[in-house]
Amino acid sequence: MYELSQEMPTGAPVVRRGQEIVLMLLGSVAVLGCGPLLYSAAGRFAGLRRPLDGAVVISVGVVVVAQILPETFEHAGWVASLPLLAGLLGPTLAERALSRLESQTHRAVLAIVVVGLAAHAVVDGVALTLPGQLGTDWHVLPAAVILHRVPTSLVVWRFLASDGRSRRGALALGVIALATVIGWLAGDAWLSHLHGPEVGLFQAFVAGSLLHVVVHGLHPAAHRHDHGTT
Repeated sequence: MYELSQEMPTGAPVVRRGQEIVLMLLGSVAVLGCGPLLYSAAGRFAGLRRPLDGAVVISVGVVVVAQILPETFEHAGWVASLPLLAGLLGPTLAERALSRLESQTHRAVLAIVVVGLAAHAVVDGVALTLPGQLGTDWHVLPAAVILHRVPTSLVVWRFLASDGRSRRGALALGVIALATVIGWLAGDAWLSHLHGPEVGLFQAFVAGSLLHVVVHGLHPAAHRHDHGTT
C-alpha cells in the first residue's frame, strides 16, 4: 500500500499543484480505454491478437508478483498463501466437482476479480493525491499508477468483453474508473483504513483469482480437456 509522509507542503504553487492532480486523475481514467482500443485493432489485424494475449499474461504476472503479492505478504504474512491458492485453484476444483455449474463459477470468479480491481482502484485514487499532499513535483507514484492501468484494461476487456459482450466490459471499466474517482476524492482520509491483515488476505484471494482467469481464459481448450478427463 501507499504510505503518506508527514511532510507538509513547502513552496509549490497551490493552483499548479491542483491542476496536476486533476490531470493525473484524468490520465488514470483515460488509459483504461487502451484495452478496448487495442483489442479492437486486434480484431482487424489477425496477427496482433496472439502478441496482445501474450502481453496480458506478462503484464498480469508482473503486477501480481511485483506489486500485489509483496503488499499482501507485508500486511497478512505468509498465511496469505492460503487465500492465494484458494483463488488460483478453488474455481477449477469447484468446476470439476460441479461440472454443470462451470459457467456460473467462471462468472463468479470474474466478478471477484472486478471487485478486487475496483478496490485496488480506490487505493490508486488515493495515491494520485499524495504528491499534492506532499507539496512536491515528485510524479513517480502517479506515473506508476497510470502505467499499471494498462494491464488492468487489457485483462478486463479480454475476459469480460469477449464474444461481443462489450457492454459488460465497458461496465467493468466504468466501475474501476468510478472507484478511482472515489479514492481520489477521499484522499489520505481513507489511507489508514486500507491496511491490515484482512486487506492482505483479500488481495491474496483476488491475485489468485486473477491468475486463474488469465491461465484458463487464454487456454480454454486445455481447460475443457481437463474437465473431460475427470
